[in-house]
Amino acid sequence: MVKYIHSTPFFYMKGGTACISAKTVGRAVVSALEGGEAGKCIPIGDENLTWPELLTHQAAADGRQIRVVSLSTWLIKTGLYGLWLVHQLLGRETGLNPHNKRRTRKARSRSGV
Repeated sequence: MVKYIHSTPFFYMKGGTACISAKTVGRAVVSALEGGEAGKCIPIGDENLTWPELLTHQAAADGRQIRVVSLSTWLIKTGLYGLWLVHQLLGRETGLNPHNKRRTRKARSRSGV
């Protein structure tokens, strides 16, 4: 990611992610060890950022300013399909299958998965 933020302009998908500091992770680990329950999940996070916000913060930490262009979902899917097709023609495995539709929760519960 560090190398990628050096490109201009910076293209990324819409959406975002939850961000968390090492300090918060450490506190959560200590808390879980001291009083957690086996098998219990504890969601943790410091803040939710859009991709442009996160990438702008990372570039600023490197002393740079970047412009982030958010690409439409259809454009990303088209690009992934093109990449998949090239890899198929070259006999390579991409690890991404644009034909694999995510199954809904309702479909999973009906199939017993």
